[in-house]
Amino acid sequence: MIVKFLHDKGLRSEHANTIVCLTTGLSVTSWVTSMKVEPAGVNQRRAWHGRSGALTAD
Repeated sequence: MIVKFLHDKGLRSEHANTIVCLTTGLSVTSWVTSMKVEPAGVNQRRAWHGRSGALTAD
C-alpha cells in the first residue's frame, strides 16, 4: 500500500537506493566523528545516563 503510493508519486528504486546510500554514509560519518571527538575510554552508558550508569532519567 505504501510502496504503491510512493511509486504512484514518482519514487523509483533508483531514488530509494540513493537514499539508502546517503543515510548509510551519514551514519558512518557520524560514528567516525563521535569516535574522534569523544575522549577515549568513556563508558557510553555513563556518558548518556549520568554518573551512576543507571538507565533511568537523572
